[in-house]
Amino acid sequence: MGYEDMELTLPLPESDIRLTPKETKLREVVVSAPDIYQRGDTLVFNVGKYATAADNAILDVIRRLPGIKVENYGQIMYNGRPINKFYIDGNDFAGDRYGLATNNISKDDVAAVEVMENHQPIKALEDIEFSEQAGINLKLKEDARSRWVGVATPGGILTTR
Repeated sequence: MGYEDMELTLPLPESDIRLTPKETKLREVVVSAPDIYQRGDTLVFNVGKYATAADNAILDVIRRLPGIKVENYGQIMYNGRPINKFYIDGNDFAGDRYGLATNNISKDDVAAVEVMENHQPIKALEDIEFSEQAGINLKLKEDARSRWVGVATPGGILTTR
């Protein structure tokens, strides 16, 4: 494979035999990202596989993820328990007011929703105290990371990036 066919008669003369390279055509291969995969204790949901054209905010997509339920008042539940932390690219910008983020971040800006099972938000307790609650992290697309985002409150800017 990779060279032209060549036929020689025996006995072979004492000389160098050079093979001619031949192009080999391969069939087309399509590689696609899975809907969901697991990395340690984290489930990673590919937003592109769950989003529809009718979705406005990332909350619309989160509602359809397996194991996740969003209550009428906006609280996110995973396997029947409320999440204990909500991150955006690993940072806790929203605190307990993650409804602001889930209702205002476009589905088009998010690459993946990561569900960190048994998430311990206090790093000092990570190996000491077990948590049965999950945390959620939104992994933003590269172009969405370069935009400034803030939450305004009376009295000033609460968080910016």
